[in-house]
Amino acid sequence: MNAAPAIRAVENEPSAKLTPPLTGNPPPNLAEGAEVAVVSGYEADDDTGNGIMVQVSIDRPGKDVLLVLTSNEEIAWKVNASGGTRIKGILFSGNKQSNVRANVDTAVYQVKLPYSYDKNSGNFAKLLKRLNQLLGVQKIDVFRGKYDLPHLVEIKDIDPPQSDLTLRGDEPQAPSKPLRFTLVTADYGKAQWSLTGPLDKSGQAALAAEKSVKSPRDQRIYRIFGHDFELFDPVTGQKAKLNFPDNFPRLSWPTDVAYDQCH
Repeated sequence: MNAAPAIRAVENEPSAKLTPPLTGNPPPNLAEGAEVAVVSGYEADDDTGNGIMVQVSIDRPGKDVLLVLTSNEEIAWKVNASGGTRIKGILFSGNKQSNVRANVDTAVYQVKLPYSYDKNSGNFAKLLKRLNQLLGVQKIDVFRGKYDLPHLVEIKDIDPPQSDLTLRGDEPQAPSKPLRFTLVTADYGKAQWSLTGPLDKSGQAALAAEKSVKSPRDQRIYRIFGHDFELFDPVTGQKAKLNFPDNFPRLSWPTDVAYDQCH
């Protein structure tokens, strides 16, 4: 299957119109000669009363651009390309109700891609790997990521060269001196580790489950469960949801927990 021809936006740009997506894989050469621009987030920011619409404004005259739009929640994408900006194609992924409107005629492909608002994350690496599998993409030229995407995302320049925007990623470097640190074991004790593993090879090497901590006072375990915290008593086996005061900020996908012995 041949790539859809790049369409050039004219000076009198038409209004954005809903573009029915193609559900098959895009042509494997779609990214050839194009700048790859990725806009990705968990959801749209509705603080300004614009609902779920996110407008992507692209001003790259004389350039071919492949636009990749990904999210977790439903987003109504609106793509506005300036005169002289050539959109080779649009890939989008997200909630099944998401859609794309564009002010230029170009092929829109609905494909399954992970979202990522942080380039230093596993999801971003998966996104780049999938783009490489589909289109041979080796690097991303523009990345605009945020948990709650603003109503307007502008793309006027490409990002400076960065290794973490490439398929290869950052190259790890050995520290200048040996590092030692303490980790919590599966029985909630403590063990000394280095970058090569536990210092005491005969001791407990298994680590505690993620997102959990043990209280040294009553030996109960506090752990994250979805958006909430769960209190587990290993003696009785009872579990209970941990309730917060009414004025406590609402939690959204907490990632870790610690115990403060000073209070």
